[in-house]
Amino acid sequence: VYGKLQRKFEAFRTKTPMVSADPIGAKIGLKEGVQKGDRYEVLEKQIDENGNVKWKRKGTVVVDKKNIWDNVSEEGELDEDGKPIKKQDITFTHFKGYKGSKGKLYPGMLMRQIN
Repeated sequence: VYGKLQRKFEAFRTKTPMVSADPIGAKIGLKEGVQKGDRYEVLEKQIDENGNVKWKRKGTVVVDKKNIWDNVSEEGELDEDGKPIKKQDITFTHFKGYKGSKGKLYPGMLMRQIN
């Protein structure tokens, strides 16, 4: 249900820090409803002279459909066919298709779902 809400209402959309810049990645996965083709904007935190926090958009990224983190299943469980689930080699979802300003991306930047 939460996955459907986040697609319809902005307040429920996923927001998470970037954990890796090469490859671009975040600790979100199937549990959060991540699907192939989901788009995220990458935001950089900026503080003005008055101490107010503003978020500046640095670009957008798309979920890499081959590298979506399965954070729902546990190793040792069985899938629908009764076969044991193998542990994944990845520990976060990868993103590709960076489009944005020439500024570099770095871990800690905020990623927010936009579709």
